[in-house]
Amino acid sequence: MRLPPECYQMQQTIEQHMPHLRASQITGLVLWVYGTILARSGCQNAVAVALVVVGSYNSMRQYLREWLYDDRGLLRQDVRLEDKLH
Repeated sequence: MRLPPECYQMQQTIEQHMPHLRASQITGLVLWVYGTILARSGCQNAVAVALVVVGSYNSMRQYLREWLYDDRGLLRQDVRLEDKLH
């Protein structure tokens, strides 16, 4: 997936401060942050609507859902941000 140009600085910052994340986790986090800024909301549907500049609404909604939840439908626990944000 090709990110908008303004996302690459976010991507580099996340890579620098959270080197333990996989590339797919970094991309997902970048899309969440970028979409949240555009939507001025953290609501998944609002973020997906804002990300239509990246892909279709349905594909962005599915990508965000897959990033946020694990295979069992539970909130993902493998991306821990609290320690890195202080």
